[in-house]
Amino acid sequence: MPREAKDDDDAKGESIVSRVSTYFFRDATFSHRLEAWVESKASEIDLEQEELRLGYTDLYDEFKSLYEGMLEDYIAAQGYSIKEFYEELRAAVDRDPDGSEAMLGQIILATTDFDVFMHMMRDYRQQQQSTPQMITPLARSG
Repeated sequence: MPREAKDDDDAKGESIVSRVSTYFFRDATFSHRLEAWVESKASEIDLEQEELRLGYTDLYDEFKSLYEGMLEDYIAAQGYSIKEFYEELRAAVDRDPDGSEAMLGQIILATTDFDVFMHMMRDYRQQQQSTPQMITPLARSG
């Protein structure tokens, strides 16, 4: 997007980090796409086996690609690059390491962590086996 769009956004006082935070926490499309993916893949998780299968890495890579792609597409649609987003996020964390923007950064990193991913998938698979009609894999605060 042209530079004027960014200037207009900045004039409104809404940074790209704030916009991503709103998208991440409040946009139903974002959460529904991730939930649909988790629901479609959860049956591949074997709750009986403690050892992680090599195939779980492929699942993780697919999830991470979807997740990061959705964030990247949103950021680009706002007229920013990923580099600009992370630079602004880094500056916000430097200003206030305990602030909401720092928390957003921690959540983004945690969501793309393999162990966090596997915990989410195992929890979802367990729910799927016990109550197939009522499942919500990704809790959203709003």
